[in-house]
Amino acid sequence: MSSAKKLSSISHRTVLTTVTRRIIFAVARQLVCMSPGKLVLYLVGALLVLVIASAVVSAVFALVSFAVWLASVILALAVLGGLGYGAYKLYGLLSGGSSTTQYETATSSGQSTAVETETGFSDSGSDIDSLKEQYAAGKLSEAEFERKVEQALDTESYDSIDRELQRERLR
Repeated sequence: MSSAKKLSSISHRTVLTTVTRRIIFAVARQLVCMSPGKLVLYLVGALLVLVIASAVVSAVFALVSFAVWLASVILALAVLGGLGYGAYKLYGLLSGGSSTTQYETATSSGQSTAVETETGFSDSGSDIDSLKEQYAAGKLSEAEFERKVEQALDTESYDSIDRELQRERLR
């Protein structure tokens, strides 16, 4: 290092040290000249500021930790839901729930065709609609229509949850 840089470095440190000492001495003179009551008042004020700052920092950390906890709970529920859905699908696959069955529906031309579904249930709403179409076309008498509608409604042995699952599978 050159002598000019050493001198510059020393002078900066000296100036910084001198300024720091002057500030400390000025504060010390003020504290010494201050009355004890005023000194206690400043100390209590400083303590109050520290307590408030501590409370604010604690509240912020509490909010952040709550947000992290909430995110971890949501993630855990999502993982459990995914595992449950996977187990449900696996059970359906292993138990043969995805096997196709056939049932007959009437077309508008009056011919009966076999329609496969992925579920073991037929949609009674579509069965009733096809019966209405047949009745409107004159292919069924009123007695036949009523008998077949009753049969379609009586064979409905599953509840609305199964119906929703059936709609989901057909999508």
